[in-house]
Amino acid sequence: MENQTTSPAVYGPPPPFVEDSPDIWIIQLDLYFARAQIVQQEVKFQTAASLLPAHHVMEFIDMIRDPSVQAYDELCGALRSRLGKSTEENLRSILAAQQLGDRKPSQFLRHLLELTKPHITDKDSPLVREIFLQAMPDKSLPFLQFLYPETPLDTLGGTADRVVSSLNQASAAVDAVSSTEFLSNLDCPLARANSARLDKISQTLDEICHQLKRISSDSRSRSTSKHRRNFRRHSDSRDRSNKLCWYHNKFGSKANKCVLPFRPRCRQIVDNSTNLTMQGEAFNLAKTALASATSLHHPDPTAQMGLFTDASSTSMGAVLQQWHNGMWEPLAFWSRQLKNA
Repeated sequence: MENQTTSPAVYGPPPPFVEDSPDIWIIQLDLYFARAQIVQQEVKFQTAASLLPAHHVMEFIDMIRDPSVQAYDELCGALRSRLGKSTEENLRSILAAQQLGDRKPSQFLRHLLELTKPHITDKDSPLVREIFLQAMPDKSLPFLQFLYPETPLDTLGGTADRVVSSLNQASAAVDAVSSTEFLSNLDCPLARANSARLDKISQTLDEICHQLKRISSDSRSRSTSKHRRNFRRHSDSRDRSNKLCWYHNKFGSKANKCVLPFRPRCRQIVDNSTNLTMQGEAFNLAKTALASATSLHHPDPTAQMGLFTDASSTSMGAVLQQWHNGMWEPLAFWSRQLKNA
């Protein structure tokens, strides 16, 4: 009886090497060998080695020159370990390509967790947390990043739902999320009872913001005007331009008189001092009102409270949290942009 040898050529050419994913190529190659009924390690090894690009041959030259009995299996293992991505790298690539879209953050989070099965069993995976936060809207990050890293993912997802919902309802003209807007989404009688008080405080904060803008505008206007002036009068002594007159030295901004050579210098110093004082008072008033605007009768009277605030020359914000069940839980969010400040 004549011996017959099955040749791979009968079933078409084997799949070309996949540079970006050797693991995918090995799967395709195994399917090809199964269809061609090729089981010999030597034939499979020779076929696979002949398909490697030239720049990869040198990396496996030791195995090619001296193949073992299980040469094909060893080559596949070496390809995966040397050229393939790790499980985390593959998962990161897959998860990073996902987008929030029209889904709620909690729905998006469940979608990410589903994609990680069965590779990740940790329900609070740091990788999923990282990808989830990266996919959140930029405006929500200042609030979500206030949460402790140990916050469970399901809690993070629920909090993100409320934050994003509040942000979507905010006015397009003002970059803000007021405490009343946030609290309106909570089924909390105590929070609803405080709505009128919080509205009044919010109005006060608007007035403070207006005051800060006016002070800043007046200060810039006076500074520009002074730069345009050309004072042609000079003192006989250069030291005098750096000093106040006797009246301003004694009475400060309440002085009613001023000696002519000192007048420009006195006016500038007094104006700057007044502006700094007014700005400081306005800012302190804003901080006090901000703290009041986010203070609540929290559900657990014995729980520790934390008010995390931040402010700059253009905006201010706060997150009120309580320590409950071994973690910080957000109660209220507030931010305000100081336009033209």
